[in-house]
Amino acid sequence: MGFSLSCVVFLGLTLSQLVSLSQGQTWGAETVSDSLRPQTAWESNFLGTNVIVTAAGQSVLSAISSCNGIVGSTGYCTVDIQGDPSDSSIIISRSRTKLTSSTGADITSSGAVTFIGIYSGIEQVIIEKLSLRGHTASEVYGIFLNSGDINKVIIRENTIYDFDGTDNAHGIAVYGSGSTPIRNVMIEKNEVYNMRTGSSESIVVNGNVYGWAINDNYVHDVNNIAIDAIGGEGTLPPSAGASGPHPDDAARGGFIEYNVVRRMSTATNSAYGNEESWAAGIYVDGARDIKIQLNEVYDAPWGYEVGAENCIITEDITVVDNFAEGSFYGDFLAGGYAAGGFETGAYQCNPLSTQDADEGHGNVERITVQNNEFTTTGGTEDNVYVQKRTTLSIIAIDEPGFSAVNPTGTGCTSPCDANSYRTS
Repeated sequence: MGFSLSCVVFLGLTLSQLVSLSQGQTWGAETVSDSLRPQTAWESNFLGTNVIVTAAGQSVLSAISSCNGIVGSTGYCTVDIQGDPSDSSIIISRSRTKLTSSTGADITSSGAVTFIGIYSGIEQVIIEKLSLRGHTASEVYGIFLNSGDINKVIIRENTIYDFDGTDNAHGIAVYGSGSTPIRNVMIEKNEVYNMRTGSSESIVVNGNVYGWAINDNYVHDVNNIAIDAIGGEGTLPPSAGASGPHPDDAARGGFIEYNVVRRMSTATNSAYGNEESWAAGIYVDGARDIKIQLNEVYDAPWGYEVGAENCIITEDITVVDNFAEGSFYGDFLAGGYAAGGFETGAYQCNPLSTQDADEGHGNVERITVQNNEFTTTGGTEDNVYVQKRTTLSIIAIDEPGFSAVNPTGTGCTSPCDANSYRTS
């Protein structure tokens, strides 16, 4: 399939620009600045550096620990993993470290573990060309960044497969749980497949993560959301005494581009009653300032979704030049799904104590959806479906029966459930 990159112009402006009404209302997503793309020039510092080789049965943790003695505490060090290591979990506790494999050796483990973890205060790390073969456990993560103040990480050309979490699992997860955001994270050219992730996702950025990209990955044969950007779940805990999520508890300033998702279904996922849920191949939930472009999703319940499960506003999301085919329900879904927005004050909004019954009350504001090829026919719902509280948005979709809703207003005086979006 091909994409048309021609620029569609309405009202004298491209839809990728803001459309402002005379009364000062702004319609459509604000453009995400390319300056937020992850910085990667530092990667060249690894060229010509010392390489420590680990064979099967040797410890990668010990190899990382030996780096300082070889290159000094501020030097750049590469560890070439040429066989399944003895470590059950590899924690990268040193900055300026690269893990790679010149042989493509499988890395395996057992139990409820994180295969490779990065935690607070680490920067300039590359995880590249590794093969992580999972197993069954209550919770099992492939590559996990968690905490805050992690900066400049590249996760590239890895193969992650056969992870089976009886509760939850992730292939690649970036959780910003600290007051300083995780920054400059590039997740690109990975293949993630045969994943059974429970209520979690194969690739996710969640919480206080700022300036990131999920590009050119291939995610297939998974039983829940393939790629997700999340906010409002309490990953960055709310301030003391606050009734709702922390303002920075939202993945933001991000790019989701050139990814391919195939065969995503929850029909065999016990977390959803072994039924097809309303999960999407590519999902934004509570995050903000994100550009989603030039992706392809085949055979998922929904192709793409911009939603708001928690007491939060998902805003400034651009969805352009994407493709979807063979969706069970439809290709594009937007809005909060439960009646009654969180602004009524009638719902439990502390994300650390929210129950499922109190979810789905968020808002979606200022999204731009244009120039996509949403080709599914015969889905069980409208191919493009706007639920509740989607306002000040531009959804330019050529679908039978799809039309603007309150295109000159904001929906209704908050709080309420009405939508307000334009189609041009």
